[in-house]
Amino acid sequence: MEKTSLIAKILSGSATEGEKQAFAEWMNLHEENREEFKLIKLLYHQRKMENDEDSFYEGLNIIKDRFYLRQRKARLRKNAFVFTFSSVLYSIILVLSYFYSSNNSKSSYITFDHALLGHVIPIMEDAYGIKIEVESKAVLACTIKGTFYQDRNPHKVLQLLTQAANLSTEKFEGKYLIKGNGCMKY
Repeated sequence: MEKTSLIAKILSGSATEGEKQAFAEWMNLHEENREEFKLIKLLYHQRKMENDEDSFYEGLNIIKDRFYLRQRKARLRKNAFVFTFSSVLYSIILVLSYFYSSNNSKSSYITFDHALLGHVIPIMEDAYGIKIEVESKAVLACTIKGTFYQDRNPHKVLQLLTQAANLSTEKFEGKYLIKGNGCMKY
């Protein structure tokens, strides 16, 4: 039920028990509600004492207008808060996405074109933050050709890299070991 009608029924004494309960709940919600009701009650009794029916209904219309104005102001405050909060959140997301993309845009892939494995290993260690050792120094002369994306699992990248040179990879004690006797001939 509309609050204006509910208050009018309460003041006129024609409210049902359910309406009285709803009114009591409304009164207990906020101090503003109690203050508003005091003013409306005062206006209601002043108009009623004048015994002028037109002025009584005019007073009820004033009450109704005040409620609508109060509700409109509350909606505007809520909308302003939502707009401000959304704007701030959107700005934060934009700033974070800018920093995230700028931090991740260094180089999303590494390309080798007939590079010696001895030169490739330090680059891969730096790019993936891993430690790589070789079983035989002879494999350092193997050449590698390919493009490797940094967002991939380093173990899979090393497997692809060593398979291309006819080598194998094992992981032990947090390090990678490249094994093999020689390189694949082209």
